[in-house]
Amino acid sequence: MPYFHSVQFLPTHCRACGSVALAIRSTQNQAAAPCGCGGTAFVVPGPSFAEHEVALFDWLVKVARYAQLRPAEAQRVCLEIETGLARADQPGTYARLTERFPSLAELRPQLAESPARMARALRMLETILNALAIPAKSLSLSTAPVPHRREA
Repeated sequence: MPYFHSVQFLPTHCRACGSVALAIRSTQNQAAAPCGCGGTAFVVPGPSFAEHEVALFDWLVKVARYAQLRPAEAQRVCLEIETGLARADQPGTYARLTERFPSLAELRPQLAESPARMARALRMLETILNALAIPAKSLSLSTAPVPHRREA
């Protein structure tokens, strides 16, 4: 049986600039990747993605950013997605999210016939919102944070 090596992409979040993107997996236990801003983008918990999913991921990042959710609201939406997927209610969950993110309506015709593709898009959005829910404390700093040494 032939073995095909496919490139995997990991979702990352850069606390320096706040970007959420996919980075090519270079090692098995990769925890970070360089960001375009010069900072370090840390891997966000979630699934890895294939090359054919990069464009959809990038589009969903724009949809999520346009909504300008606060971190707590992004976490609530993540829970809503997780609950919907656990109940196998992809269409209902997607419909509720479309109210919050109207741009998702554009994607619905491509996903409506495949519960698996709809679940994958929902999981992708959940991963993005999970990254956006990470407090961006470093955004308010004028210089990079210095590790604080804890005294015993």
